[in-house]
Amino acid sequence: GVNISSEHPLKEFLILAVGLMVAAVFAVFIFCVFAPFFALKFPFQTELDLIRTYQETLVSEKMVSEIIGRGENLLMIEAYLQGLADSLAGVQNLPEGMLVQVNYIDDDTVNAFATLGGQIMIHRGLLEQLPHENSLVMVLAHEIAHIRFRDPIVSLGRGITIALSLAGILNATDTGMFDSLLGQAGLLTAMSFRRE
Repeated sequence: GVNISSEHPLKEFLILAVGLMVAAVFAVFIFCVFAPFFALKFPFQTELDLIRTYQETLVSEKMVSEIIGRGENLLMIEAYLQGLADSLAGVQNLPEGMLVQVNYIDDDTVNAFATLGGQIMIHRGLLEQLPHENSLVMVLAHEIAHIRFRDPIVSLGRGITIALSLAGILNATDTGMFDSLLGQAGLLTAMSFRRE
């Protein structure tokens, strides 16, 4: 009778389960607080390596646009946007080796966002809404500032921290979840910077 508890076993189980959940939430919170610190330790080159596949997809999509006859106009728009971004990047004191690459997306979405590796995505829908070039320059400067302060990698670091923490808590063994998370890193980052 020494090893038999006088309390009901379910009560002990509930106390342990709640304690474990509180500890897990606290651990995830701590990881999220420190994720930016560790994410900022990654060199910018690592961001470029992470998005290499995504860049290859963008290049192939632009080549398809050229083949079907829309590419010349798209490339002219992108060259114009890149020229503005290069002028702005020159006065924002970007760290050595940090480059900005503007990508024009030909759809109706009213949005622009910065993502990993110095990539800025600007949708046609946003350009059509802007009243003048000064507004466009302000949008580009805002997105370049996200890149300069490494906001995309910080956001991705938080997302991965939360995903890994939840996987550990739930004892997930399916690597498909991690492949999906890393494969859509640009999308996750873009969603976190979405603008009305």
